[in-house]
Amino acid sequence: MTTQPGRPPTTNDMPGSPPPSQALAPVLSRLAGAAARHRVRIEECFADFDRHRDGTITVPQFSIGLQQAWSKYEKISEPDFQLLVAAFIVQKSGAWHVKWKDFCEAVTAANCAMTRVAKPHAVTPSAPLTMEEDAEMRTCLARFQHLCATRRLSVVPFFTDLNRSRRSMNDVDHVSRAQFAQCLSSLGLEYSGRELDLLQRAFDDSGDGYVNYVSFTKEICPENYVGSREATGRIEEAKMFASSGGFLSSKVTVAQPGRAPLMGEYPRLVQDKPLAPTVQDVMKRLQTKIAKFHIGVEPFFKDHDRHVCGVTSCAQFRSSLDLAFSRSYCRHDLLAEELNALEECYKVKRADGGEGIMYKKFCRDLDEVLTLPNLEYNPTAPVEEIQATFLAPPMPVALSPAEEARLAEVLATIKTRFKFRHVEAKPPYADFQHSQNSEMMIDHVTRQQFAQSLHKLGIQLAEADLALIFRKFDDLGEGSVNYIGFCQAVDEQEWQSGRSLQVPYGAGGKPILANGFRKPNSAFAIG
Repeated sequence: MTTQPGRPPTTNDMPGSPPPSQALAPVLSRLAGAAARHRVRIEECFADFDRHRDGTITVPQFSIGLQQAWSKYEKISEPDFQLLVAAFIVQKSGAWHVKWKDFCEAVTAANCAMTRVAKPHAVTPSAPLTMEEDAEMRTCLARFQHLCATRRLSVVPFFTDLNRSRRSMNDVDHVSRAQFAQCLSSLGLEYSGRELDLLQRAFDDSGDGYVNYVSFTKEICPENYVGSREATGRIEEAKMFASSGGFLSSKVTVAQPGRAPLMGEYPRLVQDKPLAPTVQDVMKRLQTKIAKFHIGVEPFFKDHDRHVCGVTSCAQFRSSLDLAFSRSYCRHDLLAEELNALEECYKVKRADGGEGIMYKKFCRDLDEVLTLPNLEYNPTAPVEEIQATFLAPPMPVALSPAEEARLAEVLATIKTRFKFRHVEAKPPYADFQHSQNSEMMIDHVTRQQFAQSLHKLGIQLAEADLALIFRKFDDLGEGSVNYIGFCQAVDEQEWQSGRSLQVPYGAGGKPILANGFRKPNSAFAIG
């Protein structure tokens, strides 16, 4: 017996060993090729023997590591083994050791020299086709391109799965001819034997029998930028899909069923809201909402900033604005023109060539209405006066003298009705304000809700009188009604809905309420 059970062979001569090499480079090249084809993790076969972690092992351990790594794929003769030991041997503590780390680095370097690098998608075949063969091959490609466009086939995943398979050779951007034919069959692309031969010859750019699938997929799917080796990366692909929600433009309409439109005009309460003429007017509107509701804007944007660079995409910027202002309780929508103006003002060029929005600068500009920057350098600055300039002026409610007189008569009639019937005016409107089935606005209700509340209170008004009330108490200019102002105008006891902390007093300097009641409930309190 030349080998004992459980022990390594006494020599490295195996059946089928190649003839011995006279130089080290051919041996390393053969080992590197076998390791690349079969994806052998070389260092794992030697690292367990290196107990001291100094990069050296004994000669028998080196032999065992070679057997574990290449015994199934590449035969190593005894002269080749002795050549490797002589190249990487070192004396240590009276014994001879092999520098296994240097050996692994040498094999890896030889592997890098043999590995094909990524090439551009436009390649030249190693064996040029004749004019008749090229025309026939182009006809086949045109048929494949029509089928892929009609069936919406994603071609690249079929090739990348085989390219990354552990059962085949690791070749960058290339597959074998058998794998190429297998992918075409999996895609359902019909071809003849001559057409397959022409395709394989046309895209065999290195002459080694492997097909460049990147250039092939580029030919039959021109819109595919996944495998492109251009320096611009996937910028063109991102631009192509940016305006279509991730779909091809031919499959996308302006607004998809069941989805919000791509622009900022949402079907909400506001119908005839005036357009802000400049970016400063848009910022004043947003700062007015922030000052009124104390909204922290930056947390709505931070989740989209993965690289913490203060920049988000245009779609993420619009989504964050929608969460901060449109879907929150402040209910302030922005028109498409206003969103475009904001994006143009805070636009920045990204490192990858795309466009982004500087959301941190935008949030700092908005937060000035709550906290002025650089107060440590100017502590005597009039903060209230400066912050008042950031707020948008209230919408003017212009009524003619005749309309003001008619409105005063209508409000006086309603006030008299509440006074004699001892009916509270606020509850019906407050119920609508907290309803989850309609627009929720602080101190405001919709016009339809206002009319329904009047009907519940038993008040019937003419359409002209109701329109005057709508115009008078539409202080936001958004088509809503300030029911708090209306209740204070028609109910003299409705003082607790005001936004002042001072307790109102009646005639004679006495409080309107006595221990929580409108009238004293005991004889001791009278007088």
